[in-house]
Amino acid sequence: MSAQNFRVIIVGGSVAGLALALMLEKHGIDFIVLEAYPSIAPQVGASIGILPNGLRVLDQLGCYEDLLKKAQYPVNTVSLRDSSGKPLIQVQDVDSQSIGRHGYPMIFFQRRMLIQILYDHIQGKNNVLTSTRVKSIHEDDHGVSVETQDGRTFTGHVVVGADGVHSIVRKEIWRTESERGLVERQVLENDIQAKYECIFGISTGITGLPKGLLQFTAGQRTSILTASGPGDDTYWALFYDLGETYQGAGFPRIGKADEQDVIAKHKYNAVTEKITLADLYSRKTVSVCTPLHDSTQLLGKVATRPLKALQR
Repeated sequence: MSAQNFRVIIVGGSVAGLALALMLEKHGIDFIVLEAYPSIAPQVGASIGILPNGLRVLDQLGCYEDLLKKAQYPVNTVSLRDSSGKPLIQVQDVDSQSIGRHGYPMIFFQRRMLIQILYDHIQGKNNVLTSTRVKSIHEDDHGVSVETQDGRTFTGHVVVGADGVHSIVRKEIWRTESERGLVERQVLENDIQAKYECIFGISTGITGLPKGLLQFTAGQRTSILTASGPGDDTYWALFYDLGETYQGAGFPRIGKADEQDVIAKHKYNAVTEKITLADLYSRKTVSVCTPLHDSTQLLGKVATRPLKALQR
């Protein structure tokens, strides 16, 4: 089968989804991206750090110069502080060392900026559909078909799930494996768990944090990451232990009231000797609270637990 006759359906206009779309386009392989959001690069409060190995790939996709221009300040200082905000370790000249060793720096900026740059570099924008939420996926001997909630059907040869932790693609895989009697659905769902939670956000007007800084402040069962962004932005994240491990359907629902409760509990946590979490939060433009999901996928998983079909 030629590349022109092979079609990839990418569910999710994420970093992974759009990067794959750009790769496929450069190799002449047909694709379509189905994104549930009405816009391709919404403001969801997320920042992103790209390490040299990631920039090497993005450079091959033609995005490097645009990314560097948006980021403005590559990471030049990495700092580790204790729970009182006192410095423990500080590494300088990270920018030049990173470029010297790996060819590229480390940068931080808003995730939506990366999404937008990837999208801008895709020539066939008609192949990127927004407001297209997937409802179900079906597979047969001829390929796959994807049905959306508005009643449309897209056909192709392979489906790629790039739609995040609440992935409909993953859920459809769970459904089909369960229907085939290969493994119980609950076993699959419980592979996704969370013991930690995170509140992340973007703040402006924070003094005392120099540009080009990436900093970790370690506390008791908590830690705070801060990174300088372009313009007046400071990106930050509070990580904290939930006290127990949640699995599958047991994940707690998190609202703004829950976020406020957590901030009230940790507002005096030190970021530096002069800056606290309350200082960051009081100057936020956006913030989000989310569990930190994790899942261990083992090679040879069939050998690590009995399949339902083999227990009969």
